[in-house]
Amino acid sequence: IVGWWIDSPTSSDKAVIIIHGYGDSRAGALAWAPVWLEIGFNVLLIDLRAHGESGGTYTTAGLREGADIEQVAAQIRAERPDKTRELMLFGVSMGAAVALAAAEKIEDLAGVVLDSPVADFYHGAATQLAIMGLPGEIVLRPGLRLAEAYLAASFSKIRPAELIAKVNCPVLALAPASDPFLSPAHLDEISRAIAARRKVDGISQVVVLSEATHLSAIQMYPDQYKDSLNQFATTCKSNDSARAALGEAASPEFSGRIDVDS
Repeated sequence: IVGWWIDSPTSSDKAVIIIHGYGDSRAGALAWAPVWLEIGFNVLLIDLRAHGESGGTYTTAGLREGADIEQVAAQIRAERPDKTRELMLFGVSMGAAVALAAAEKIEDLAGVVLDSPVADFYHGAATQLAIMGLPGEIVLRPGLRLAEAYLAASFSKIRPAELIAKVNCPVLALAPASDPFLSPAHLDEISRAIAARRKVDGISQVVVLSEATHLSAIQMYPDQYKDSLNQFATTCKSNDSARAALGEAASPEFSGRIDVDS
């Protein structure tokens, strides 16, 4: 796994691992680095397996990448303990599922942030084929069954709505309202999962950005995007006592979903 480390302009003990989407690399994910640097985080950008300059010949859409990120997190914490006391994961598109899969394995994460999460691997692949004007249904299901047989694992294990329930830290989802990779029904599913997560930590929430489409929210709503990240990062603490206090203060009537209009 190949990566770039970027120090915060101010001395910081907080760090975020930025995880790109399918077919991208750390070079593309660099677009999200400035906002994290602005709010005081050190940044680690990586190439997922079989992407960019990292090794590997195929992607597993999160089935094995979660373990890769777990190892990356352990290594970066060992090498830079003073700069990673508070560690977050940030995933975009397919990288959101990878971040959640990793968060289930990593101890003491401060939080996980998802931008434009894909509902599930099948829906994401089918949507991508449709956008490209290629036949999907006739080859997709048989192809996925073959891939699952080869991997001896099911892609259903990396559905964000189900993974959210398994992580041990707060989750923020930044969800474009017009995202073809996340239908309204799937957005509601993720919102319900985060509402349940919020009852535990008092912090998790969904921010729905109207008119924004897949991965465009940071360009369309730069101020709201930065404010959402900053507020989430400020309230997320690595120690259990801080989380407990926030949980007790949370309003039981608030579902954790915020809709942002242009």
